Amino acid sequence: MLVLMGPCTWIWPYLSIFADSLYALSGTRKHLERITSVGPRPVGSRENEVLTVNFLLEQIEHIKTISASGPNSVTVDVQRPTGSYKFLGGITSYCKVSNIAVRLEPKAGAQHLMLANCHFDTVANSPGASDDAVSCAVMLEVLHSLANLSTPLRHGVVFLFNGAEETMQQASHGFITQHPWAKQVRAFINLEAVGVGGKELVFQTGPENPWLIQAYKHAAKHPFASVVGQEIFQRRLIPSDTDFRIYRDFGNIPGIDLAFIENGFIYHTKYDTPDRILTDSIQRAGDNILAVLKHLVMSEELADSSEYRHGNTVFFDLLGMVVVAYPAHVGTIINYITAIATFLYLFKKCFHPSNMGKGCCYVKELACATVAVILRNVPFLVYSVFLHFIYLARSTKWLLAGLGTVFTVLLLLVSCGMFFPYTADPSGPRPKRVSIQHTTRIVHGLDGQVESRDSGLWINSCDYTGMQHITPIIPEINDTIKTNCQEDRPFCGFPWFGSDKNNWYLPAPEVFPKSPVEFQLLSKEETKWGTVRLTFEVKGPSHMSLYLMPHRGASLSSWWFGDGTPQLYLAREYFIFYTHGLDAPAWNFWFQIQPPNEEGPEGMISVAISSHYYFGEDQRTVQLDDMLQRFPKWAFPSSWVSTYHMYRY
Repeated sequence: MLVLMGPCTWIWPYLSIFADSLYALSGTRKHLERITSVGPRPVGSRENEVLTVNFLLEQIEHIKTISASGPNSVTVDVQRPTGSYKFLGGITSYCKVSNIAVRLEPKAGAQHLMLANCHFDTVANSPGASDDAVSCAVMLEVLHSLANLSTPLRHGVVFLFNGAEETMQQASHGFITQHPWAKQVRAFINLEAVGVGGKELVFQTGPENPWLIQAYKHAAKHPFASVVGQEIFQRRLIPSDTDFRIYRDFGNIPGIDLAFIENGFIYHTKYDTPDRILTDSIQRAGDNILAVLKHLVMSEELADSSEYRHGNTVFFDLLGMVVVAYPAHVGTIINYITAIATFLYLFKKCFHPSNMGKGCCYVKELACATVAVILRNVPFLVYSVFLHFIYLARSTKWLLAGLGTVFTVLLLLVSCGMFFPYTADPSGPRPKRVSIQHTTRIVHGLDGQVESRDSGLWINSCDYTGMQHITPIIPEINDTIKTNCQEDRPFCGFPWFGSDKNNWYLPAPEVFPKSPVEFQLLSKEETKWGTVRLTFEVKGPSHMSLYLMPHRGASLSSWWFGDGTPQLYLAREYFIFYTHGLDAPAWNFWFQIQPPNEEGPEGMISVAISSHYYFGEDQRTVQLDDMLQRFPKWAFPSSWVSTYHMYRY
């Protein structure tokens, strides 16, 4: 008995901790399964605005009840903000989108708050397990853990479950610009995904608040970070964004952006399912986020983060064990010192008496080394671990020539389509992504009468291969139906913004949504400044786009959106993206236009309104379903019904 009691007594506390970890992990997995079980959750859908909101509130109320006797308090607020703002060259406008804000603080109150953010909405046709249900599931368990601490927190923390991120980050804008708690937020952690599963990467931080990455360095149990992601994102090399930008630009607060990054080819597809998120991914994310949040809400820096703003930071992890972080100016100094030392060494070698006449050889070696460093930064060609073998090779020149040849040959083969890039293998799908809209387009003249109307399946390829792999299977989709931009119509005459080089338009019967868009000019009046003010009212589905194209000689002078100053999206066109939640009133807006000196037969301006039916009975048509069934299993066609109405004034 004594022999058995010794080992069991020694290991019992660790078994207890392990049991708690399993309980939290089990809870997170259950939350993830429940959130995704309702299917896709676009803004405005019952799945997003009712079912998911009710589930989250149910879990939060449970946490609030069981932690009521502790030293910290939980306050819940459901926010339905309305607003508009400039976004990536255009305007986004929203009405009654959903936010669930949970404030955890010591019962004596807190003056300073940390913010943790996730979003529970999805793009159309994707269950969004990784983007971003798993983050919300993790946040529920982190809230549960912090709420049940036996000691009071030093600062408060707001857990924001936002319901409109996929629509140009509208819900986070509504919180940070309108919610009364936002003024107390000093820093934030944003949980995102640009892939499905894997490790969560710290790919943005700051701006200019190195104490945040130091906090992550100190507290994260399993660090995984790279400043390269920050450089790529903030230089707009990837046409995407996260709530990080909203909190940074509109809240003027620093933060940390984390994202799951593996399997990017199934991101935003039907394959983003809970079973593809490994248990280890959930566990490490929970461990990291809990530890970092706990560290931050107990830190001195959070009380006055502006005092610790000291420039940007270079950061990266070493084998997932430790984070290296140092000021950006130190990195610059290191680079200059290394470069100067290298050239001094080469200069000395070239002009040493024993090496006279060999200077050109050293110059060649320097060139080879430079090429090697460049190749190192092409991750799909030579990973950094192989760089050392390049340096150790007897003939660097021949090694580099061989690697360059292999790279060139593979690039040519891939570009020529020699390797089939897609697969429907359930264990590792690589789908071809295509978007298909069954749309009806109607153009009205100055007198309001219909000038033209047509209907079809508008098909967009989401990669460079176009339809070359689809045409043999669906012969109707070929280059004879490839369409070009109609420059006399706003946004080329199609109901979405994007490239006009990869569009196919296959004629199809007209669509008749049961909830058609209602577009009405309420008033037209001349102002004392010589402009014309047009006021409109729109009723329609949760996702709509407004396109404005002033005609030659006319210009917009002001409008209802954003700060009131019209902002061009393209050369002479304006784009406004609008979404609404449930029980939203009609969308009312106005703009003022300076008419041309001589108004032509086409009038002052063309106005187009497009509607998008991402869910419900209006999302499908017989023709759309028939076409979807003809696509191969290795393709993922994301589909919906849309309309495009154009008017001239």
